[in-house]
Amino acid sequence: MIYRRKFILPLILASGFTSFYLFNLDSLVEWTNLVDHYRELKLHSQNNIYLAQIVFCVLYFLSVVFCLPIVLIFTLIGGAMFGWIAFLLIVPVATMGCCVVFFIAKGVLLDFFTKRANPYLTNISKNFNDSPFSWLLLFRLIPILPIWLGNVIPAIFGMSLRKYILATLVGLMPGSLIYVSFARGLDKILINGGLPNYSIADNLEIYIPFLMLFMIAFVSLVVKFINTK
Repeated sequence: MIYRRKFILPLILASGFTSFYLFNLDSLVEWTNLVDHYRELKLHSQNNIYLAQIVFCVLYFLSVVFCLPIVLIFTLIGGAMFGWIAFLLIVPVATMGCCVVFFIAKGVLLDFFTKRANPYLTNISKNFNDSPFSWLLLFRLIPILPIWLGNVIPAIFGMSLRKYILATLVGLMPGSLIYVSFARGLDKILINGGLPNYSIADNLEIYIPFLMLFMIAFVSLVVKFINTK
């Protein structure tokens, strides 16, 4: 019975992820579709600001928990609609969503890893546990890596909840801040029904923060590499 209970939540998450595509819900949050309805969404959010923020938080939380590839889209839309308030909503909500996946992965995958550990994985686990906070912080700072992977790996290697929450909270802040900053510049474009121009030459001031984020991640990686020598 206990063994079965461990798989109830993972099955729920897997069902949610599958249903997202099975019922074609991904089409509702396609970038072009959101752009077409952005003016309407903006108007509704302004007329019912608190309700809109609650709905946004719920959807953002579910997208993180179900590991849906729409977190970035929600971040940009939230930043465009709510401005800097979106940053204050995204970071704690994303952290809570990550914790849910962490708990589930720790309950299932940790047992799997423990029973089937081989010397290679054991060595990785040892290196991770030597400095779990810096490893996870670095992982959160690299924007090209999927957020769900940063939830599963610490769970597999038995990271403590306190360190996990702190590293996740701190690690999500720079990227969220930069994406929200970028999204604020999209608001006027989306209101007029236009598509953003992604040319670096025409939007140098927008891409400078992204360059800074990559630099932070790169420096963190170099420091981590030196410390492991």
